[in-house]
Amino acid sequence: MSILLAGLATVAETAPAQFTPPASPRLVSVNPKRMVDTRAVVPGGPSASITPSSPLTFSPLSQFVLGPNGAAAVIMNITATNVRSDPGGCFLRAYPTGAAVPASSNLNVLPSQTLPNLAVIQPGVGGQVTIAASCVIDVIVDVTGWIEQGAGYAPVQPTRLTDTRSATRVGPIAGPLSDQVPVTINPLEGTGYTANDVSGLLANITVVAPTGGGYLSTWPTGSARPNASSLNFDAGETFANATLVALGPDGTFELMVAGGSAHVIVDVFGWIPMINPPIASTTPVRMLDTRIGQGDCTPACTTLGPGSTIAVLLTGTPGLTPGTKTAVLKVTATNITAPSYLTVWPTGSSMPLASNLNLTPADTVPNLVIVPVGPDGRVNVLNAAGTTDVLIDLVGHP
Repeated sequence: MSILLAGLATVAETAPAQFTPPASPRLVSVNPKRMVDTRAVVPGGPSASITPSSPLTFSPLSQFVLGPNGAAAVIMNITATNVRSDPGGCFLRAYPTGAAVPASSNLNVLPSQTLPNLAVIQPGVGGQVTIAASCVIDVIVDVTGWIEQGAGYAPVQPTRLTDTRSATRVGPIAGPLSDQVPVTINPLEGTGYTANDVSGLLANITVVAPTGGGYLSTWPTGSARPNASSLNFDAGETFANATLVALGPDGTFELMVAGGSAHVIVDVFGWIPMINPPIASTTPVRMLDTRIGQGDCTPACTTLGPGSTIAVLLTGTPGLTPGTKTAVLKVTATNITAPSYLTVWPTGSSMPLASNLNLTPADTVPNLVIVPVGPDGRVNVLNAAGTTDVLIDLVGHP
């Protein structure tokens, strides 16, 4: 299967992006910049496909001017495509260079698929990050920002909190989840943290062996179940997606699988402090649903056609406070008719050579997107080819 990907042409060399200090040292979001494309030469970047014996090591922030605080973690969108040598599928692991290879994966992809996932990773030796693969595969990496040192964010090597396939786990889930039955997960158990220390976490959630197509949602305990999903899946598909999870007053969150029972794995890769968090995680709020015309869009909140762009308002009730500079979004594409990609970027800026989601017909594709907000409180969403519906859920902000 062929699929359209953003940025097939060689990228011209550009000067480092200038750094504008935020009001306080925390989350810095930038217009996405392509740093790696193993299908084509990105100036200064690697160009060889990843193999099981040849992982990819690169410097994700080498073309950015950082502030005096440096970066505790880099935020990047990793897209996997062109799986070879493994007809059963492939998985990717991204981690700080020099650290041990983690047991958990960032992406699980089949030969016919092109899938993205957001990763927030602590730079390792020499400010580098390593991506290892279980097969021969191509990857595209677009950097969208970083979290500064001293912001309180605690990046960790991916740590398994819950695995419903295992009898030894941290958390209360045991066995497959049933349709429409939420369960309560205590991610703080055994960590030394309390509900007074941590407001939320960044986690990779993986669905394994679902019995039917469906979706998974998370929300803080004590809040109403949101009209939003953290990931969508098809029957028998192993699918992973990064998620910003807010915790309730007791330090727990709710998780629900609907549309088919499934095993669930939760791997945390960063803790968000309670005091002065760099990212404030919230109960998801739906800001756009083109299937029903929900949202405030220019020109209109309708199905996106080939090459079409809409500007979606994120500020105001019930969205962001006017003047907020960055949004953390869960963007989902569905009713996809052709291979395509979505790019999300702030209004008032040039469209970047980067993609946030890569789309395959008949799939439903979600991804976590951290993006600057334009001066009018909006972000642009471009669909490259075919038609697709788009959903946007606001899940956090600085």
